[in-house]
Amino acid sequence: MRPLPLIGGMLVAQHSRLMTGAHTRSGRDTFLCSANVASSSDDELFMSAALRQAEAAFASGEVPIGAVIVHDGLIVAQAHNRVEELRDASAHAEMLCARTAAADPRWPSWRLSSTTLYCTVEPCPMCLAALHAFRVERLVYGAPNPRLGAIEGALRPQSDFAHPYHTLSVTGGVLADQAGDLMRRFFKQQRQRPGFSAETASASGPPTSAASEAAAGAEPPQTAGPAAEPRRGLVLGLGQSRTVKALRRVLGSPLLRRV
Repeated sequence: MRPLPLIGGMLVAQHSRLMTGAHTRSGRDTFLCSANVASSSDDELFMSAALRQAEAAFASGEVPIGAVIVHDGLIVAQAHNRVEELRDASAHAEMLCARTAAADPRWPSWRLSSTTLYCTVEPCPMCLAALHAFRVERLVYGAPNPRLGAIEGALRPQSDFAHPYHTLSVTGGVLADQAGDLMRRFFKQQRQRPGFSAETASASGPPTSAASEAAAGAEPPQTAGPAAEPRRGLVLGLGQSRTVKALRRVLGSPLLRRV
């Protein structure tokens, strides 16, 4: 387990007592709650449950990421990736887990206040935004996701933003080795399947990097030619238009000349 830097809208804390606030945009109906951040042994216990969900995803041919939501020491929802099964790009473990918990009639509302979500891999921006929307109080994840991660990965916010009415406490690196090993085994298996491409592996899961071997399964895809080649074809296509030819004669713009 490792501390993470402070990111706007996300209070990074590990073993402390904190206050979390949520209120309407107008400032009325202010809601405050006190939360005891779980111990490291509790984090590992619940992350193990998330890893079991990830193993279920592995067995069903999905990218092996699992998640559980915990409230007062009890798991209230659990899920794993079901993107391929549902043919739904948003069917990530974190999204499905939050939806399940919020839809439970025993839960007072869609707001998942005083809950902790455990997921085996660093969430993407979509899932992180959903945790804010569902008012999840704390996020604990395992392996980092260098390419698609929204906490410390490449898709993290590039400015010091702050959510207008929600604070999320974040802890990373819990059972990261186990989560990363599961991802590596999955993509190694997938690469051995006929018709599986490096591009598919890259789009489906976090990549290998020197700083974060644990989050990876697929090698970076090899490009077949220069990146500018598709753009060249587009310019050639535009060159067939009478309007473009006329503009070329009148303006003499080098941007419109045949490449």
